[in-house]
Amino acid sequence: MIAKVQLLEKQYNESKQEKDYLDNEIKVTEGRLSRSGQLTEGLADEQIRWNENVIVLKEELDVLLGNVFLSASSIAYYGPFTGVYRDIIVEEWIVKMKELEIPFSESYSI
Repeated sequence: MIAKVQLLEKQYNESKQEKDYLDNEIKVTEGRLSRSGQLTEGLADEQIRWNENVIVLKEELDVLLGNVFLSASSIAYYGPFTGVYRDIIVEEWIVKMKELEIPFSESYSI
């Protein structure tokens, strides 16, 4: 009878250890699942941000040629001329760029 009780105690202790081990594994797995969910959400948000950046960069690339022309021309020609004449030549450049359909930023400041 004592041997049977000891055997049952041994089985109980082994079962309890296995249960404790499995409880710990459940906690670890839940933590991993939670972190993977956060990572997935973060990556989804990052994808949205990258898609927006692609749109902005494409728009900037489309007007790059005209913006570089206006900037380089301004650097080359602003020095010897007065402010009034500078405004006039920039306006002429802009008109000619529109005639030639060279895209540039409409927000270009003179």
